[in-house]
Amino acid sequence: MPADFLTSMEAGSAADSQTSNAQQAIGSLQSTTAQGAQALNEYTNSAQNQLSNYTGQGAAAANSAATGSLDSTSNYINSAASAYAPYMATGAAANNQLMNLLGLGAGGSSGMQSALAQTPGYQFTLQQGLNAAQNNATSQGLGVSGAALKAASGYATGLADSTYQNQVTNALNASNLGLTGAQGASTALQTGANLANNAYGTLSNNLTNLYGSGATTSANLYGNEGQSLAGLYSNEGQNVAGQYNTIGNANAAADYATAQAFQNTESELISAAGSSGKMGA
Repeated sequence: MPADFLTSMEAGSAADSQTSNAQQAIGSLQSTTAQGAQALNEYTNSAQNQLSNYTGQGAAAANSAATGSLDSTSNYINSAASAYAPYMATGAAANNQLMNLLGLGAGGSSGMQSALAQTPGYQFTLQQGLNAAQNNATSQGLGVSGAALKAASGYATGLADSTYQNQVTNALNASNLGLTGAQGASTALQTGANLANNAYGTLSNNLTNLYGSGATTSANLYGNEGQSLAGLYSNEGQNVAGQYNTIGNANAAADYATAQAFQNTESELISAAGSSGKMGA
């Protein structure tokens, strides 16, 4: 067998070997790429689950903090309302008495004396004064005369006049005490409303920041996975292309060797035929 054909066969064998090696390398590359893609996907899913857990725990903590703050606010309002309630009740009762003393109650002006007579200590003082006037009249031998009755009436009128303003002032002061209590309760309610509003505002901000941060982190996770997968598949593509290029070069070399062997053999046969013709002539 001519040497050129041996060279051609060796080139073909080498091409087959390189093709087999390249195909194995391509299979290994594809397997490695698939494993890398699976690992990336598992990592991203795991990170996403951890992020979801973190976000859920953060939201629960924020809600718990807000609930605790609202409970404290509710207790504060209830305590304040309880503390001011007696003053408000006193003020309400005193206000009714004041209205009656001023003739602004249900009995009108005719109820003023009745209201005055019902004030603390008035009846006792009146009775004591009348008894003293009666005793004085008796000691003078007047008994129940007109002079005694006039003295008793004068005492009652004077007592009413002297007591009225004091009772009005006392009722007004008690009414103002109730007003102060109502203002205190109103302030406590407003403070509680502000605290509750702040608690809800803080909760809203915390949840907004928490879910916003979670969304950003989640987007980054998927973005990083996408970039990593793109790089992985790009790498695989380049390496596979390189292996196919190796196969192509090996096959081209084998084909060239075969073609060269045929060309050399043809030239040798033509040359041999020419020499044989000259010898025959």
